[in-house]
Amino acid sequence: MGGAAGIATMVDGMVDRHAANPLLARRFRDCDLPQLKAQSVAFFSTCLGASCPADRSNSSLAHAGMQFDGVELAAVIEDIGLTLEENGLDAADIAALTALLSPSRVHHPSEQAREHEQFRHDLRTGEANAASRQSNKETDMSQATTTTLYDRLGRRDGITRITRELIKNHLANPLVNRRYAQIEDMDRVERNVIDFFCAGAGGPETYHGKDLVATHRGMNVNEQEFVAVIDDAMAALETCDVDLSTRNEVLAILWSMKAEVIRI
Repeated sequence: MGGAAGIATMVDGMVDRHAANPLLARRFRDCDLPQLKAQSVAFFSTCLGASCPADRSNSSLAHAGMQFDGVELAAVIEDIGLTLEENGLDAADIAALTALLSPSRVHHPSEQAREHEQFRHDLRTGEANAASRQSNKETDMSQATTTTLYDRLGRRDGITRITRELIKNHLANPLVNRRYAQIEDMDRVERNVIDFFCAGAGGPETYHGKDLVATHRGMNVNEQEFVAVIDDAMAALETCDVDLSTRNEVLAILWSMKAEVIRI
């Protein structure tokens, strides 16, 4: 991150981007932006291991009563990611940092970042074989007691339920339903989506479909549609009783796919 100066530069760009974002601007109109930036620098410095007088537990107090919805949360993550990209961070570091926004993390951010990067690689290439990868992971982490994302999502049965809820949300969402109403074989799409997420999340399934770029090429998906899809996904996860930490982990992964989906 470039130390204190790098964090300050990142926060400066992040807060300015939030204040200019039409999805978030109302939250910042009456804010003392210099004070907010100072608090944010302290927050991220502490999360990243610096000696700084900030308490992560105060984050929930700072946002109490604000009633952020999924669209706003996705917009915050997107703004942070864009700012990090502008500051030269790679995808794995961005995934790790966005994961810090979760109130509780299941495992260390460096391991979470590796899982996110592997997930994205598998789904880009369309060659996911999670059984082999999981075996290697268990060898490398024989002392680990954490579960995989696949397990936390309820394995194939849980991911199937989430996928069906997701598709139902898409069909009911006026921002994206036109993309789905014209699909002739929805059963095939559902099977592909289930395999897609099972394989990437660490399950034994193999995804045989197109990669993300090939799937979305020519669709010219815009930013509003992308955020709407993420919002639908967050709603599906919540409906299926997925815990907040895992929902935030999935949110960070979905955001990391933005460049492979939007305007291609």
